[in-house]
Amino acid sequence: MHHVQPQFPEQTLHVLTSDADETMLQRAKRARYPASSLKDVPANWKQSAFVCSNGEYQLAEQFRGLVRFRQADIRVDTPAESFALILCRNLVFTYFDEPLQRQVLAALSERLLPGGSLVIGKHESLPAKTTGLGPDPARLGFFLRA
Repeated sequence: MHHVQPQFPEQTLHVLTSDADETMLQRAKRARYPASSLKDVPANWKQSAFVCSNGEYQLAEQFRGLVRFRQADIRVDTPAESFALILCRNLVFTYFDEPLQRQVLAALSERLLPGGSLVIGKHESLPAKTTGLGPDPARLGFFLRA
């Protein structure tokens, strides 16, 4: 956050995370990760954003405080807010059948601000003939709303 803030001083970061499973939300709220989960995180980010204790890394409170948690099933319940960035990884475009993928994608697209990004897993793809979102050629898994 402190790296981004000087570039966008007028912006405020708000993070909403959702899951249908309350157990997973409780796990996410702890924001604790084994070292192996952070192997691709740059060392300076790890040092400035996490506190290491007993071999685990916990996201620093200053970042945890930016996150709101919401129990919701994305198949039937999307938030009312609009977003500049939606991260939807390793669920919708991996495990849902194509009609459900299209349904959820339509709901997410409605919530994505113009110029906003939808990020999916790098091994996932959007359903064929998806409209309104174009791939970002510089970043695998990023799609931009027109």
